[in-house]
Amino acid sequence: MPRHPAFLLPLLYVLLSAACGPDPVKPRALPDPPPETPPIEAGVPSTPPARQSPGSDGDRGAVFDAGGGADAGAPDAGVDAGDDVTPVDPGDDATPIDAGVETVAARAPVAGEIVIAEALVNPGGTDTGREWIEILSLADEPLDLSELHVADMAVDLAVPAAIIDAGARIVLGQSADTSKNGGAPISLAYGTRLGLNNDGEELSICVGPCAGGRVIDHLGWKVLGAAYDRHAVVFDREANLVCPATQPFGTAGDFGTPGGPNDACPVPDAGF
Repeated sequence: MPRHPAFLLPLLYVLLSAACGPDPVKPRALPDPPPETPPIEAGVPSTPPARQSPGSDGDRGAVFDAGGGADAGAPDAGVDAGDDVTPVDPGDDATPIDAGVETVAARAPVAGEIVIAEALVNPGGTDTGREWIEILSLADEPLDLSELHVADMAVDLAVPAAIIDAGARIVLGQSADTSKNGGAPISLAYGTRLGLNNDGEELSICVGPCAGGRVIDHLGWKVLGAAYDRHAVVFDREANLVCPATQPFGTAGDFGTPGGPNDACPVPDAGF
């Protein structure tokens, strides 16, 4: 091996050191990453914490669902209002809700304001359950008929009606069952104790018992002829006439206009 000058030895050492280099740097071990938390899907609630049973430490009482029942530990399907919800106090001056029902103030009628307008005295076949009386308001305001009585020569019956409007009609009868009364539209039934006699009768309507003298209409007849068989008696108060009804109604072959405008009586009935 040839000998090199002495000044070359340091340079040779530097070159050899650069060629070999220092030991490579080893990477430091990183700590294990935390376990990955799965993403929460939208609309899927997370599992609620376990609830304490009534009586355990820290218990605030049973939770009630929207339907009012106690929660037995299953997830609450209703809306939980929370502990800090304050109930609404309506206060002392709260106004009650008006249901829209208007109370109509009305007075009792006086004589002449409610009149008997029509009566089926002798219906076809059996009379029982099929007789009726129609009354008419001649007043220009509603009237209170809560103390109405109907009387003949033997019987006085309370027939409490409601408010009758101006110009309105109410049909009173022995039976309100249309399958038994010949198809008459009876508003109030007074029973079969009061029966209208074909061979002479007096009929009254009153406020309170008729014996007390508060009669608001009264009329009578002697013997009804054959013209009134199946035909109601029409009391034409405007013309002051009486005649048999001519319009058929119902299901039993009778004639009359119960609850509707009556026939006008063209001429006086000589046989009445």
